[in-house]
Amino acid sequence: MLLENYGVNALGARFPFESKRLGKLGFQYLGVEMLVRGYNVYEGSYIGRVIFTCRGHSIIAGKGDNRAHYTVAPYQLPRSPPYISYSELEEIVGFPPTPLFVIDMGFLKIHTDDEKTSLKIQVAMALTKIREYLWDRHLALTSISQGVEDWLYDVTGKNKMILARERPGELLWSMKMDKVIILRPDADRDLSSAELLEADAFVIGGIVDKIPRPGLSRLLDMKVPWGQPRRISLRGSIIGVPARINRLVEILLRARLDFNGDLEKAIVYTMTRSDRVNRLFYEFSKKRELIEGRDVCEIYGLYRWLNPTLDDIIVALKKAKIDIKHSKPIECV
Repeated sequence: MLLENYGVNALGARFPFESKRLGKLGFQYLGVEMLVRGYNVYEGSYIGRVIFTCRGHSIIAGKGDNRAHYTVAPYQLPRSPPYISYSELEEIVGFPPTPLFVIDMGFLKIHTDDEKTSLKIQVAMALTKIREYLWDRHLALTSISQGVEDWLYDVTGKNKMILARERPGELLWSMKMDKVIILRPDADRDLSSAELLEADAFVIGGIVDKIPRPGLSRLLDMKVPWGQPRRISLRGSIIGVPARINRLVEILLRARLDFNGDLEKAIVYTMTRSDRVNRLFYEFSKKRELIEGRDVCEIYGLYRWLNPTLDDIIVALKKAKIDIKHSKPIECV
């Protein structure tokens, strides 16, 4: 929309960029780079190849024979004031940023060094995933202590996340966010499609449980008194639902922005092979009488909703100690 208003059909990328991400995400990647790093669009010729196109607009980068008459650059081109500034883009994306994903870091001190490292990586991966759909200001870290920003820098680099010493409730109250979902696996109610689509913010505990700490996430309820505790489940169970913070963020993003509130579709899309095998093992153990004696391809058909491979089915059957009558190779249509 912004490019159409300014009559820009092609943009050159005159800044350090990741080719794969630029080719995959296109203007989303370019826009995030402008917002985070303060790049502007300048009038100026750029010759390269078309690396991305969308609705008649192109991004030109690398070597080639295509020409763009406007360029995104980290510096002012000679005798050329900004044609489109990053501040104009900031006004369009708006504030407060909704949906907002809040990771509360108030539990950081009780973690072991290994858990802290894992948490740091999960935060960085959550930021990366958010940048595929939105931008940095949609991720907030609350209850941070002194030094956390420097601690994160080696994995997050330059960023514009919201970093707040306040507790999550104080930040959300200042942003006038009323519809808040607190995500925790022991919540009494499942997150509904309507709640997912309507929520202003999602609060996630910055917790890595290599050492089990039952009930710790319930403390979030006190930090956001008006928040609604919910769990993300798959057909009534949390078994196999990805638990890492970045995976939870991805599920919410995909369900809300790709799949129109379809949580099941987003969960299955995001599951790792280990997640699928664990869920299949749970299903087989719970429904052993239904499974035993069936053909492997019949079982595959019953659980097609999990989008498993045939190997996933066979591994889970062996794990559940259910006899497999067929030997490889097996093909199921």
